[in-house]
Order: sequence, then structure tokens, then C-alpha cells
Amino acid sequence: MLEGADAKSINIKLKALEVEKVGLTPALTLAPEEKPLLHPNLSAIDRARVEALGEVPHDPDHGREVFEVIRSLVEEVRITPVNGEVPSNSRANWRASSPS
Repeated sequence: MLEGADAKSINIKLKALEVEKVGLTPALTLAPEEKPLLHPNLSAIDRARVEALGEVPHDPDHGREVFEVIRSLVEEVRITPVNGEVPSNSRANWRASSPS
């Protein structure tokens, strides 16, 4: 409008878009929620990757570098006493993004 556009044609287009929005809104509420597609063997693939990680830190050429990368994945280690004793089988909470 500031550059000489016809306000009437813009208003007509805006009203048409509003009508289209009203028509699409019910379709969006009826659409099924999309769920992520996961590989059926994802757990087996991840297990194999984790098992392979157990061997890599012992590699004399790259062990220290790999150790540092694994260490960077640990967000927090929390050891909580149970009945006044520290469990002998404590676990770390891991946070990592999936490799691409």
C-alpha cells in the first residue's frame, strides 16, 4: 500500500486466505499425528555400536582421543547411597546424539 498497491485487492486476497484457513483448520485436527520412523533393528544396531566402543579405547593409536570423546558424552554421574551405603553397581547417565 505504501508503494501504491491497491488496498482493495490486498484486502480481497487477505479475506480469501482467512476463508482457506478456516477450511483447513478442521483437516489439521483430524490428521493423524506423525510418528518417527524407526529401523526395526535399531536396538541391535545400537548394541553393536556400544560393544565396539568397548574395544576402541584400548587402541594404542587412538585410544586417548576416543576416551575423551566418550567422556564428553557424560552429562552427569550421580551416586546415591541406598540405606546409607553406596551401591557397588552404580550407573552413569549418558546423553548423546545419534551418529549420522
